[in-house]
This record gives sequence, C-alpha cells and structure tokens, in this order.
Amino acid sequence: MVAASFAQTASLLPGARVVHTGNPVRPEVKAQAGAPLHETCEHVLVMGGSQGARRLNDAVAGSIRELLAAHAQLRVTHQCGARDAEWAVPVRAGLPEELRERYTVSAFFDDIGERIRDADLVVMRAGGSSLAETTVLGRPMILVPYPYAGAHQVDNAMPYVEAGAALLIPDEECGAERLRTDVERVLDDPALWQRMAAASRAAGRPDADDDVVALIREAAAQR
Repeated sequence: MVAASFAQTASLLPGARVVHTGNPVRPEVKAQAGAPLHETCEHVLVMGGSQGARRLNDAVAGSIRELLAAHAQLRVTHQCGARDAEWAVPVRAGLPEELRERYTVSAFFDDIGERIRDADLVVMRAGGSSLAETTVLGRPMILVPYPYAGAHQVDNAMPYVEAGAALLIPDEECGAERLRTDVERVLDDPALWQRMAAASRAAGRPDADDDVVALIREAAAQR
C-alpha cells in the first residue's frame, strides 16, 4: 500500500495499491484554507523555499522596478533566503519611495501560511510541500523547478501545469524579462488568473493527513 503525493505515481508502481492522498500540510496552513482572493490580482508572493533560490532572486532584482512602476496596485512580497539576503534585501532601498512601499523582502518569513493566503499569485520552486500548501489555499502559481537532484521538481510541477493551475518557467530561462512577462501575463488576464485559481483549488488535498492516517490504520488492522 502506497500513499502518493501525485495520482500519476500509480502508473509507475503497477504491482502496488497506490492511493492518491496528496502531501499532508501543516495545521497552521490548513487553517487558512478557503480564504478568498482579492477581486483583482494585486499581490505576488515570491519564495524559493527556506533557503531561497538564487535564480528567482536574480530575476526579481532585475524586474521589480519595472513591474511595480507598470502596475500601480501591485504589491510584491519576496522571501529571498539567508544566503542571498546580504545583496537581495538592499535592492528595496534602491527603489523610489512609492515603489519601495509596495515591495517587502526578507530572508525568511515564519508565517508562510498567512503569506500564501494573502497572495493572489505565488512564484516559487516546485517542492512537494510548497505545492501542497499553495494548492490547499487555492493560489495560482508560476513554477520554476529546481533543475538538479534528477530534475524531480519538473515532474512535481507538471501535473499542476497540465491542470491549468500553474505556468512553468524552466530554470535556465528564468531571467528578469521572462519572469516579468509571465507575471504580467497573469496580471493582465483576469480570466486566466481566475481559471488558474480554480484549478489550484481543485488540485489541493486538504484532507491528506486524515487520508494517510486512515491508510496506516487500515494496514495495521490487516497485520
């Protein structure tokens, strides 16, 4: 018996009973489920995991001024990670005051569930836990999968891309111009944004923890 994060896993384990439970998410994240989006896409969250992601940080640093200047209501929250904080955080100080007020950047946020809840679009890597949390909260995504470790994050991302919940930017293509283009594609197309949000909600597995526990109990009862 296998509890799987992705339905596609069943085809890779033909001899096993595979149950698509999804990844369990933290209670503090699950508690935010059901929070509505804003009426328009106006808040973008960028996160590269707890350690940050240099590729995302470079792309944000190169595009943040133009994005904020072109979209007067846009706010960007950026978790850059401790490794890049020394140069990434000061990028904010170089912005004009009006733009600076709409850009929040920090090495780490300890309330990431609330940050995802408050976002209308999430730009991130494609780790399993991050995908589970973001879809439980029904947020559209732009995914930049980590290209190493067997490129497993590309496989993580594809079910969400195919479902319409996410756009995908290959790591090697994630520069400032490409990031800005894809963010603006969502900002400028409310219908696309709403479809992505609906697909993200549909992909979320808020009961994954209960389903995994049920499988464990079932397996224990059969011993």
